[in-house]
Amino acid sequence: MGRVKEYWKPVAVVLSAVLLSGAVQVALARVTREEVVLVSDGGGGGGVAIEIMPQDSIVARFVGDNHVATCNTSDGSKPRWYVGRPGEAKASIRGGTGGSPVQDAVWRGSGNGLQIVISNIGKKDRGEYCCRLSDVKRASEKCFELTVKEPIEFLDTPTEQVATEGLPYVIKCEVTGDPTPEIQWKVRGQLWKGVQGGRFDQIADGLSITRVSVSDQGFYECAAIQMSEQVTGQQTRNISLRVRHKPTFLAATTSSPVYGYLTGEVNLTCAVTADPPATISWYPERDRQQMVEPLASRVINEENRSTLRVKLSNITVFGKYTCIARNQLGNVTRIIQLQQGLKPNPPRVVVLTSASATTAQLDVSSPVVGPKVQHSTQKSGSNTGGSSSAGGASSSGGNSSSKSNGANDTLGYRVRLTRITNGTSYSFEQECEPAPCRLYNLTPGSNYTMRIATKGRAGLSDWVNGPMFQTAMGAASALAPNLVAVALLLVAALAGTPLGAARS
Repeated sequence: MGRVKEYWKPVAVVLSAVLLSGAVQVALARVTREEVVLVSDGGGGGGVAIEIMPQDSIVARFVGDNHVATCNTSDGSKPRWYVGRPGEAKASIRGGTGGSPVQDAVWRGSGNGLQIVISNIGKKDRGEYCCRLSDVKRASEKCFELTVKEPIEFLDTPTEQVATEGLPYVIKCEVTGDPTPEIQWKVRGQLWKGVQGGRFDQIADGLSITRVSVSDQGFYECAAIQMSEQVTGQQTRNISLRVRHKPTFLAATTSSPVYGYLTGEVNLTCAVTADPPATISWYPERDRQQMVEPLASRVINEENRSTLRVKLSNITVFGKYTCIARNQLGNVTRIIQLQQGLKPNPPRVVVLTSASATTAQLDVSSPVVGPKVQHSTQKSGSNTGGSSSAGGASSSGGNSSSKSNGANDTLGYRVRLTRITNGTSYSFEQECEPAPCRLYNLTPGSNYTMRIATKGRAGLSDWVNGPMFQTAMGAASALAPNLVAVALLLVAALAGTPLGAARS
């Protein structure tokens, strides 16, 4: 039995018994660890009544809890406490016999009663506790039964677990307790309701998945709930499930075909999701192994991502490039077709239509679009080596004079803005749609210079100067006619040289 301590506790409730034919009425009610029930039955002799506080006929406590009980008699006489435990010769001590005297019970005097403290309760403390008058002429007793419950405990339940794609797996959640806990699962924040015929099935020690997929990766919650007439309790364990899987291509991977033009440069990208991380390799066609620069020197590798930078120095570099991503669980292959395209022409006319404190809008006239297959004779202005990306590939370069079967559509524009503050210049680039071209995140009350290039499928055109402008001081957007500037970039009319084209 747990240690029985003594301390004084005033008893403010006086015996209030209802006698029906000489016997105390029995009343039971639902209890929790903190609530009480009315006392059990007991014999009343000689008109002396006994009351136990709290008035619980059945006391339920968890292992490690404490319980205090005080016994009073109606005439103020001193009673005695007895205990009978399971397994002892006289486990039941009702009726005035049996049980072992509680030696550490403390008499607090008439009106304050005889008190026992059962501390750090264990399974061995289960049994029947009775307060009794031993006077034969006035024999009387009241009893309560102490039941000991086990709180919820998680056993083999790691908070981080690892499954493998395509194989069965059990998300472990092993729980003990008395009363036996009921288990409820949440799958990625949603209560799992046990759908019939699904891949998930709740079993004794966890949540079973018949065939793991990558989509099963995430967070799970195992909730253990105890509920009975005497006690209730709940505890949860959050579990992170990681799924090992073979590589799968992401949207950032270059889509085929990719266009580039001679003297330019193209970036081909393979991006995957894989666990463990994948090793990515590039393979050009055999008949293009004569490329002067070693392939490995132009590969930029990151975790689950690889970029091949191809310099378009001659027509032998055009063709197929194969990207293979591998890990222990499998591999995936992507073939990217690099085709010769046409270098875009620079913008013809750029008009600043409005400027607010933080935004500006441009009206850009696209260059004349030639046929899909053509021979360009346009002489370009100075080249800044800029680059652009389309569908995961980027291209940049110089002379556009080449025979091309690539698309020549204008996809948008790249704008290079420069702001000068206190003698220091700040430059950044933004991309915009063809119509209208909107610029964002500008600084109020600032002067900007602008350079702009056309973005096509094969890369960027040469850069040309755009209009200078000033943003407003306030936050409200407003049309500013005095800020509208027209830059006439008559490429074909001025000996094939874009007006204002200069080196950056």
